[in-house]
Amino acid sequence: NLHEIQKKELIAFFQKVEELKWKASLEEKFSDNAGSNLITGSVVFDKNDLNSKRIVKKDLFVDDKTKDIKENAKKFIAKNKDIIGASENDFDLKTKFSYNGLNYIFLEQKYKNLPVYKSGIGFAEKNGKWVLIQQNQKKNIDIDVNPKINIKDAAKIAKKRFRNNKEVEEGSELVVYPIKKDKGYGYSLAYRIDLPVKKYKDKFVKLRVFVDAKN
Repeated sequence: NLHEIQKKELIAFFQKVEELKWKASLEEKFSDNAGSNLITGSVVFDKNDLNSKRIVKKDLFVDDKTKDIKENAKKFIAKNKDIIGASENDFDLKTKFSYNGLNYIFLEQKYKNLPVYKSGIGFAEKNGKWVLIQQNQKKNIDIDVNPKINIKDAAKIAKKRFRNNKEVEEGSELVVYPIKKDKGYGYSLAYRIDLPVKKYKDKFVKLRVFVDAKN
């Protein structure tokens, strides 16, 4: 179901958490070499992706262990909005769960109240400390969010294109869809349509289709 899909996606998102239980020597190496990229002594830019930042210190405590993880995550964003490049109001809860002794939460990025597909900030917490923050948000979005077709029309287009006459799955929605370009991203308004499992060329597949909401 949709919850299980989200859970699996988040597990994949955090699949390197165990690897990121930094040893003291590795932490010192990052801290010594971070230079101007060292943020508040706790967060650095990922050298391979300047849109990502990682915790490199063990002692980054949550704001209040008695509070919900969502509230603490949003407080972290509010305190570090200059680093993150967005405010806590730009994100909303996508899903949260516990796995292997860690508490996970993914806050989905929003643009004019629409989700930005696969964009946001993920947190992992253990024993009152943030052990991982993975940022994957999109910037400089500037599009009109008024669709010219409705979701029923989009579903018909998707089903016709892939010859699937079954009902679309719950959770299909209007989204801001990032399009990778040579430099940065472009954005389109699209319907995300999840088609049910069907057999294609001797294989059972589940398709996620994006239909342009403007034309």
